[in-house]
This record gives sequence, structure tokens and C-alpha cells, in this order.
Amino acid sequence: MKPAGLFFALLSMATLASCGGSNNPGSPSGSSGSGGSSSSSSGTMSATIDGVKWTAASVSGTYSPATNNVGASILTIVGTDVTQSVGIGIGNGKVGTALTTGTYDIPAINTATGNLSIGLALNAYTAAFTVPGSSGSITLSTFNTSTKKASGTFTLVVVGAGSAKKNITDGTFSVTYK
Repeated sequence: MKPAGLFFALLSMATLASCGGSNNPGSPSGSSGSGGSSSSSSGTMSATIDGVKWTAASVSGTYSPATNNVGASILTIVGTDVTQSVGIGIGNGKVGTALTTGTYDIPAINTATGNLSIGLALNAYTAAFTVPGSSGSITLSTFNTSTKKASGTFTLVVVGAGSAKKNITDGTFSVTYK
């Protein structure tokens, strides 16, 4: 597999694996994030999904830095509530290089990915350079490896089965990552 394809595959798997769904096969309509416990939350995430405001009840983040000039630096942030999960992944796409603040565009190759899972992840939507019709951007405004804090904004057009699309706008996140 080419390095670019391998990077994207790892970034997508990390983001999807972090997007564990719930046992409630609900829809985003009327979802406010109030149904889950926020005790495990290490940050905040909110967005408007197809015109409906959404706030995560729990948010987590992980950062895997490139080490010894091997691999790519990847930041994954996942927000969940009772009915759905929103996951975003940011990678610089350059082997052995640290992640920095800036805007990461989709469908640019190997820089960003976004996912939306509704219910048991049976209704999964993705934005990535390999998904036709998907688009978006993730802006990393704050990224501090000393305090392990990251914040920013995102806008995505995610695509699911049968080319169904969902628009995620006004997305914001602030997280203390591991």
C-alpha cells in the first residue's frame, strides 16, 4: 500500500474506532446531548447537523505524534451523546512531522477526515478524500503538546450509503487529549 493510502487508512480506522455508537437507534432530530453523562468528558463539541443543533455529552481526544521520523502525527477527537457520535481526525500527511495549527481541508489527500455515526453505527457517514461528494475543513486553532489542549472549528459534508449526505456546520471543539 502506498504511504498516502496507508496514512488515510490508519486515520480513518482511528476515527471510526473512536466513534462508538450507542444502543439507541435514534436519529439526530431533536438530539441535544442531554441524555448522556458528562462525567467522562474531557472537553466540549457542538455542531449543527442538517439544521438541528447538537451538543456532545462526552468528548475525548487522542494524539499520536510521529516519532523518530516515522509515521504521521494524528489527532482524533470524538464527541458522543445517546444517539450519535461525531469524530474528526487531523493528520499533517507528512511522515515524521509534528502536527501544527492551521486549516486542514477535505478532500485534500491525507490531512483530515470526519465521521458521523447514528444509532449503532449502522447509519455511518464519512468525509474523506476517498469519498466522492464529501468535503469540509477542520481548523485547529489551538494545539499545545505541553498542556495537551486542542481547540478549533469544523464544517463537513459527510456521505453515507446510497450517496446520502448530511451537512455538519458551525462545528466547534475544545479538548484535553491523551
